[in-house]
Amino acid sequence: MLKKVILALTLFALFSFLPSAVLAAPNLKDGEWEITMTTQFKGMPQMKGMPAMRPVTYKQCITQQDAVPQPREKNRDCKVKDQKIVGNTVSWEMVCNDKEGKEMTSTGKITYKGDRFDGTMKSTMTGKETGQMEINQKMTGKRLGLCPQ
Repeated sequence: MLKKVILALTLFALFSFLPSAVLAAPNLKDGEWEITMTTQFKGMPQMKGMPAMRPVTYKQCITQQDAVPQPREKNRDCKVKDQKIVGNTVSWEMVCNDKEGKEMTSTGKITYKGDRFDGTMKSTMTGKETGQMEINQKMTGKRLGLCPQ
């Protein structure tokens, strides 16, 4: 009898926590994603004759546990400080430092739609020579398939 009560309580506890765990995951499919970022520098006028910055495209494996897209740059160390998931939207704060002493803080938000996403990221970069610069980025992503082994 005691075993049945323990089993019933265990199952109840398991199933009562399951919906909250399911709700905390965005609608994204784990795998390799192609991410395209369009960048604008605030406060820097477009110079005549100089072409606008072209979108940058890169690939990254994205999972439910690692849902923040970020290019892997050799000279930059980035750490996600705070990540929140509300429905299908993932928001985060990130701090990056490079070997030249520049620090960049970013806040971003993306909304997953199964095998696609749209989002934005706003960054502030501070450096000794450049001072403070604001960078706004728009992101789109599409799932390509499984992550390469």
